[in-house]
Amino acid sequence: DENRYNAGRGAHLTLKRAEKARAAVNKLP
Repeated sequence: DENRYNAGRGAHLTLKRAEKARAAVNKLP
């Protein structure tokens, strides 16, 4: 159960990081 929780958190963090990266790319000319 703990593994599933950690995996879910990892996916959430990855999603947030990808969103930030996409926003940074959009700011580039």
